[in-house]
Amino acid sequence: MPQGALQSSNTSLNRRKIAAGFVAVVLIVTALAINSSVQIGRIIQGYDTLLHQPFAFSHAVKSIHFHTVTMSLRMQNLISAPDTKQRDKVLSNIIDTQSRIYHEYQIIDRLDNPQWEAVAKSKILFEQWLPLKQQVYLLLTEGKLKEAELLNNTQANAYLEKLKNNLGSLELLAHQIVDKYQAKSQKTSDTITIATFVLAVLAIVSVALLMLLVWRTIGITERARSRRQILIDQQILIAVLDKEGRTVDVSSALCKYLNCSSDELLGSRRKFFLANSNRNKQLEEDIINRISKGEQWHGETSYTTFNGDVLWAESSIIPIFDECYQVEGYTNILHDLTSKKLATIDKLTGLLNRRSYDEILTDQISLAVRNNLPISLAILDIDYFKRFNDSYGHPEGDVALKKVSSVLLKCLQRPSDFVFRIGGEEFAVLISGLNKQKIENYLNNIREKIQGLKIANKNSSVCPHLTISIGAVVLVEGALNEQALYKLADKALYEAKVKRNTVLVESYKGETKRA
Repeated sequence: MPQGALQSSNTSLNRRKIAAGFVAVVLIVTALAINSSVQIGRIIQGYDTLLHQPFAFSHAVKSIHFHTVTMSLRMQNLISAPDTKQRDKVLSNIIDTQSRIYHEYQIIDRLDNPQWEAVAKSKILFEQWLPLKQQVYLLLTEGKLKEAELLNNTQANAYLEKLKNNLGSLELLAHQIVDKYQAKSQKTSDTITIATFVLAVLAIVSVALLMLLVWRTIGITERARSRRQILIDQQILIAVLDKEGRTVDVSSALCKYLNCSSDELLGSRRKFFLANSNRNKQLEEDIINRISKGEQWHGETSYTTFNGDVLWAESSIIPIFDECYQVEGYTNILHDLTSKKLATIDKLTGLLNRRSYDEILTDQISLAVRNNLPISLAILDIDYFKRFNDSYGHPEGDVALKKVSSVLLKCLQRPSDFVFRIGGEEFAVLISGLNKQKIENYLNNIREKIQGLKIANKNSSVCPHLTISIGAVVLVEGALNEQALYKLADKALYEAKVKRNTVLVESYKGETKRA
């Protein structure tokens, strides 16, 4: 036989052997699969009952028990809610939990359940509790805190305790049923042990191949995770802070945003990247007070870079918990708002501009009226500033405006205090929560500090240095629109400018809404 024909014959034979072996493996696996499917089919019904009856019943009962405990806690939260808004939020959570409990009862109702009497009893207990919950809420809305607390701690809690005891008995019954079905299924499962063993041998080969695939997938996943980490590092403004608010890890994107190196940030003693100032000190205390309780803090913050540039961002500070659910640090995620904020900032002085004044004044008046707090608007005008510009030139006038603005910013004590540049040499200060005497002291302090800058103004008729006149109005109570409030403050300023280098504060009572 020619050599080529022999090789062709051997190749054909090998192919047939491989094909035959493949067919044999397929037949064996098919036979095992058919046998196993028959055997498995016999226990499917048992397991179907096991999975869809007792386990479903047990899970539903446990879920109702969990939601009942949650409901009890939220009722306490409802009573301790500080205001109507928070109370309505808690009530919404209670109603949501109530819906979840009803959903679990619906699941139980669809099951072939021999404990229907016990289930019906627990459902009745729950439905008897609902009117008590509503009574507690109505008492709270009427301001009857003690009556609401008494009702909740006695009758309402009594029904919930009965319900919890009932659910505990149902859980025990569910476990007994599960044990019964497990014993029955064990007998059937023994009949397929041999077939399972054979399949296990075949599965070993499959597992080996699967492991290769898994390792390959892990490698791909790790590379993808690494790419995501790089993406986060380069694109997301994020830092990890310790319990004191100091930086322990920082993304490259945040370093670039703040125009500094990671070493500079990690070595900095700034908390939450805030610059040292009275205003930021109060903000820092507010942030720590909130996040130390395990709550998140969200708000707008300004940052001063190491080069002195001011940036604005929307900041989210999220607690990091250890395995004991104790706060061990925080994640600070920032979203750059600088471009947006620049539209509301006066470029020369860095103060809020007239556009911000119009928006913030309206909101702050409404907030003060809602919280029954006094709110004060002061209008500040530099004395003889036109003469100053005529004598020293507009560049020196700009320098003077910046120095005055710096004093105004440093005098701000709280995040809720605002200062605006609303005209050429005219400024506005908005403060809430202080009475007339404190406002006078506060504004006189500003006046003295500006005079203390000792900026020469040789053409001033009241002082050889730059001075300022201030007119203010304190809205003691009631409501008043922003235009009317401004007119009152402007009128006070007009009278103050008669003397110059003077503070004049007036009180005003607005309209009070009657029920």
